[in-house]
Amino acid sequence: MAEPAPGPSPRAFPPAGQANLIRATQKDEVYLQQLSEACHDSVRRLLGPGPALKWAKETRVLAELLYYACTTGTGRQTLGEEYCDILQSSGGRGLPPSPLQRGALTLLQSLGPYCLERLGAPVDEEAEAWRRLRQSAQLAARADEERETEDTHRGASPARRAWAALARRVREALRAAQGAAGSLAERPAMVALLSTLREHGGALLRFHLALFYVWGAYYALPKRLAGVRYISAGREAGGGPSYRTLGYLLLAQLGAGGIMALVARRGAARHAAGSGPAAAIVHAAMVNAAGARLPDVHPPPRPASLTSRGSGAAESAADVAPRRRCPLCLSARVAATAAPCGHVFCWTCIAEWAAQKPECPLCRSDCPTSSLVCITHADF
Repeated sequence: MAEPAPGPSPRAFPPAGQANLIRATQKDEVYLQQLSEACHDSVRRLLGPGPALKWAKETRVLAELLYYACTTGTGRQTLGEEYCDILQSSGGRGLPPSPLQRGALTLLQSLGPYCLERLGAPVDEEAEAWRRLRQSAQLAARADEERETEDTHRGASPARRAWAALARRVREALRAAQGAAGSLAERPAMVALLSTLREHGGALLRFHLALFYVWGAYYALPKRLAGVRYISAGREAGGGPSYRTLGYLLLAQLGAGGIMALVARRGAARHAAGSGPAAAIVHAAMVNAAGARLPDVHPPPRPASLTSRGSGAAESAADVAPRRRCPLCLSARVAATAAPCGHVFCWTCIAEWAAQKPECPLCRSDCPTSSLVCITHADF
């Protein structure tokens, strides 16, 4: 008996193009900004303007957590992904991400930038904050013990004593967690790790962006860490412009900056080593025939911080906050210019765009060149 012919193989979706990945991320940023403003307005109405400003960053984190939990966390597309017809996949096989990958990606996208910002603070200030937190926890523990002693002497009811005991255990667990985190933040190894991340974090992000420009796989660092890629489900499969040349240029810039920083560090080390007794002998020999000391014609070497500062002059898109980027050139906005719809671009970018196509590149609304407004004295 002949075996049945095998059925058709499942359709293999092509990987999403780089332009679609960037466009989807920009769309998500727009909707996240709207949701964050709505959450901030709710907090301001409930708690007042002071607490709303104090907890503005935490409100932003809450908005991002809600957005990604309702989309990525539940296995649905984000609004930006739906706009560009791209789907998340696990690896290169086209399978949907596992629940563990979706949960990790949700936490990395919402809490990752906030944690990095907190870790980017000076280590001394972080350690001092943890010390103050432990001191306040110790004072609260003493107050709880005194309150429990008073309740025992007054003959409190069994239910109240049980509730107080449960609350005491919860507070002790929280204090233990705070103490462990504080001791971890004060360890020399952790201090060295935080200092290294703070010093080389920008270069690592630029290297990640260069890899995306060359290979086109992971545009956001959380997706690389979670192993989540994108496939194209629309008609425009793959295609689009290639940013490989830009990636090679960015890698060359990183290599040149690293070499310049290494040379500057070695020069500073030589200067520090030569500022001892050997340097005094050399300077003592610089006299004329009459024994008078000759003036020092060599200027003092510049500090390493000033020498290496020029290597990072070219600002990359990875070092610019998403809300400060121009959607057209993906760099920091220069001469910010607003279209009639409210989107903000560089003056050169939007002027050239509107001269060829008088419509907004994001929302496609009418945008003649005569309606462009250059914005000054504003922080975006």
